Amino acid sequence: MSLGQQQASQPGKKSSSIARFETFLRDFEWNWTKACLAALILWFIAIGTIGVIPSWWLYYATAVLQWTGPPASSFWLMQLRDVIAVILFSIPTVLFMVVPYFLQGWRRRLRGAGGDSRSSGGYR
Repeated sequence: MSLGQQQASQPGKKSSSIARFETFLRDFEWNWTKACLAALILWFIAIGTIGVIPSWWLYYATAVLQWTGPPASSFWLMQLRDVIAVILFSIPTVLFMVVPYFLQGWRRRLRGAGGDSRSSGGYR
């Protein structure tokens, strides 16, 4: 199979995977067990991505790469080390807030709900 044929077959494959994900997103119903398991799994993922990976990077940059030393020679390396640690911390933190927001909006559109979060009544 040539590269052109592979690329031609990719859009159909991509749309079928998106269709399967949309079906799952639309039809999925939460209960207490699923919510607790999802929260536990997300907690472990968050600890790994927000805590362990940036901590490992700081250790690696200090011990292995030796981005510390006399203040005049390693000042910018220490700043770069810290900027990379902030990026490694910030991106997962933002993703843990933004991705569920957009998934919820996508789910509402798939279920035919409007943009308003209250279906009817309530104080206006």
